[in-house]
Amino acid sequence: ANRHPAARGRHRGQGKRGGAREERVRASRRRQLFGERAGMAQFVEPSAAAPAAAAPGTPEGSASPLDALRSLTGNECCADCGSLRPEWCSMNNRVLICIRCAGVHRSLGVDHSFVQSLTLDFTSWSPEQVEAMMASNTAQRNAEELEFHVPAGTLKPASSTPVDDRSAYIRAKYVDRAFRPAEGRERLAPVHMPEEAASPPPAEGSGAEASSRGMQEFVGVLSVTIHAGINLIDADVIGVSDPYVVARLGTQRQKTTIKKNNLNPKWDETFMFSWDGRSNLFLQAWDYDRSNADDSLGTLDFSLVDMNLEDGVRQEWTLPLADVPHGLIRFSVTPQFFTA
Repeated sequence: ANRHPAARGRHRGQGKRGGAREERVRASRRRQLFGERAGMAQFVEPSAAAPAAAAPGTPEGSASPLDALRSLTGNECCADCGSLRPEWCSMNNRVLICIRCAGVHRSLGVDHSFVQSLTLDFTSWSPEQVEAMMASNTAQRNAEELEFHVPAGTLKPASSTPVDDRSAYIRAKYVDRAFRPAEGRERLAPVHMPEEAASPPPAEGSGAEASSRGMQEFVGVLSVTIHAGINLIDADVIGVSDPYVVARLGTQRQKTTIKKNNLNPKWDETFMFSWDGRSNLFLQAWDYDRSNADDSLGTLDFSLVDMNLEDGVRQEWTLPLADVPHGLIRFSVTPQFFTA
């Protein structure tokens, strides 16, 4: 924490009003961009192996990112498995993906795939991100770059493909960049795996068996919002704690911003986690210290299994932190479960 706090400005209200005005301008620009581009014709390369059905049309000029992006020809299907009506996107790869593939993408790291929900994360998009997503479409990105040349022996996942086969293909596509254009390569479109096809069981004791056991099957994606801390302990000798929260779910980790000199911080920051249907949500509040190790302000080990989570239903809790004399954490969870 800042052990020698400096004087701070008094005109915070003016900054908040300015920030609100800026966000209104950004929101207006986002709606304008979606409206301008929603009806534009886009390139699409048809594939005999891909599903033939198309998503229902949406009104031109819709401000909804989900409707606007889906209305572009070539955005009807998930970039990786062909599932209809994808509701997620890989922002840096500029493609739409389904919720099952989004779970794999999140394991790649943001350098390879920055995953965003079209329904939950849109308000945080910048106009530049909107314009980038609307400038092309999923089929175009696959044909021209991401799946320019997929060898005949490599089958593209179908909507029902198991997680291990799905993950292998997605990693080859985005991490290894195995299907990108290269000198001497000609365009070779991928062929989909048959629906409900799975890899044959590996031989007992083989390396493939161990690899298969290491794959994580997720049941859905959780939107976790850290809203606020209440009456946190003061861990500083001089000054007031500078709290932040680390959220963990399985091996996934997210961290809020640091709030300077505040025992009742407000964050309202949302993070996305893939969930296996078993793991607890672990929250730990910390006091940031520039010169020494950060001090713990309490922990919360929260059982999600006991909460009877319902698809798309937001639930909020305010609970005491453990291992400290006092302090509460307010957070909420909204699940999106995979369909069978």
